[in-house]
Amino acid sequence: MTAEVREEREDSRGRIKVLWVQKRRDNHYLDCELMIAVGAVISGVLKGASAGATNAHQDH
Repeated sequence: MTAEVREEREDSRGRIKVLWVQKRRDNHYLDCELMIAVGAVISGVLKGASAGATNAHQDH
């Protein structure tokens, strides 16, 4: 929970940009969240994106 910190920075046009700045190398909470998502896709609880679905959104 402390691996990244949310920072707001102003760009050259004066707009506020939100950035996540890494403070620590290890991010065990993100690792756990991703592994839970992988398990959900494998078990069929969560549907993963197929290759055809991602290509359908691209302009040709």
